[in-house]
Amino acid sequence: MQKLFSKKFVGSITAVISMLLALSVAQADGLSGTPFDPDYPAGPSYDTFSATLEGFGLVSDADGDGIQNDRCSADGEATQQIVLGTEKVALAIASNVCDADPEPISKAVCFGVNLALEELVVATEINIAQCDHQDGSVNAAEIEAGFENTVTLLDDLFIHDANLDQHDTDIKIILSRMEGKIDELILLVQTPEGKRPLWPVKR
Repeated sequence: MQKLFSKKFVGSITAVISMLLALSVAQADGLSGTPFDPDYPAGPSYDTFSATLEGFGLVSDADGDGIQNDRCSADGEATQQIVLGTEKVALAIASNVCDADPEPISKAVCFGVNLALEELVVATEINIAQCDHQDGSVNAAEIEAGFENTVTLLDDLFIHDANLDQHDTDIKIILSRMEGKIDELILLVQTPEGKRPLWPVKR
């Protein structure tokens, strides 16, 4: 049984197919940078400092991995500010009333009342300070991570651009070789070399 095409023709076809496959898999290298994870607050001192945040409902563990990456709720912080303002007003009123009363017994009672109100003010201010610290620590960790990841991304993009230049060069070489093989195929299909040996040449 005679072969339909000559070895030269089949070889040229195979070469073109191989080049097409090379084009399909040729690609520039991707980004290789390792993401920078946020350095959220942690440690025994932090745990002690922030222990009351969850107890007062100021922050909740939204994702189940601890509160170190969660911020205080805006509503909770607003509530603490309202409570602090109310306590300070009450303290100011009590102080003024006590200052106006000259009786020693009243003075002793006033001292106790004022002391209790002052302690409430300090406690609320601590809650607010804890929320400020919590929010600031989370913000700082995520800002740092954003900066570090941006630097890594830019570095990788510069490398990626260089790889793309080499990639384009490689593609141009493959296309140039394909062009030569395609021209060869066109010539072969127009001559007896690309056909059955006994086919007549059409004039």
